[in-house]
Amino acid sequence: MENQQQNNMPSIPQAKENGCKRMRGFFVISLIANLVLCVLLLLILLSPSTCHFFEKGEVNVEKRPDYWALRGWNSMVAKMDLHPDAMFFGHSQIEMCDFRHYFPDLQIVASGYPGDNVEGMHLRVEQIASLKPTKVFLLCGANSLGMSDQDFETQYDRLVNEIKAASPSSELYIFNILPQCDGTSGKASRNSKIVERNRFIKEYTQQNDIPMIDLYSLYADADGTLFPDITIDGIHLTPQGYDRWAEALRPYMQKGNN
Repeated sequence: MENQQQNNMPSIPQAKENGCKRMRGFFVISLIANLVLCVLLLLILLSPSTCHFFEKGEVNVEKRPDYWALRGWNSMVAKMDLHPDAMFFGHSQIEMCDFRHYFPDLQIVASGYPGDNVEGMHLRVEQIASLKPTKVFLLCGANSLGMSDQDFETQYDRLVNEIKAASPSSELYIFNILPQCDGTSGKASRNSKIVERNRFIKEYTQQNDIPMIDLYSLYADADGTLFPDITIDGIHLTPQGYDRWAEALRPYMQKGNN
């Protein structure tokens, strides 16, 4: 009987081979499960409803796919206990520049969220309330060109008033929209709409007694197109492209200067 049981038992090499087969089976199953999960996540991120939030900037933060990122970012800023001399608030053209390089004697915070539009910026005004900077520089509009004029103007006015309410003691300055040129991201055909939006921004700032800094004129050639030698993709500037921006800022960046 004992010999019969021994004969039925697999040899050591066979046991190792069986164990390897099981491990390979588990690995394949785990790999398939992870691939399925990745595909599901990708489908969620690329679904029309999810893309709608990024393109349209849904204001209901709890329904946005970047809810936790925004909440964490706002919470982090609130806990920094900073009261900077200047805060730049906008989208990728703000995010891509380190304004401290040009003004090393000032404490500067740049809150640039790539791709953000006028509606999405409502969700980050809490940062301005937390920091209460001496000066706020707002850049908004490049990612909102697809909105109707009425919607944009309504949301723009709401955003400005929210910023004022968040930090009444801050001096507010507004940038108009930079031109574009043809590139991997930019389109010269958008410049006609940019001119229209800048006309609104100019009239709005005049009516509300808010200083406007004219970036469009700094970067537009005779045809109203962004100079191609200072952009990386038709929208975003090279490091050298920010030099003229900094020069335009100097009169506004001195402490105590209104």
